[in-house]
Amino acid sequence: MFLVIVFAWLLIIGGIIAFLGLIIAIATSLDDNESIGYAFKFYGVQGFFAIAFGLIILAVAN
Repeated sequence: MFLVIVFAWLLIIGGIIAFLGLIIAIATSLDDNESIGYAFKFYGVQGFFAIAFGLIILAVAN
């Protein structure tokens, strides 16, 4: 059970890092709308689902 909780926290931390990557990707490509769209599709979706699944696992584990 401890490893499940650790895995959930790692998912949440990874999601936060993905959102930070999204901010960096947007900041470095403000003049290119296609790059911003790609960053949202990649980093935004990855970060959202990582945090969501991490919270779901934590809720079920507790």
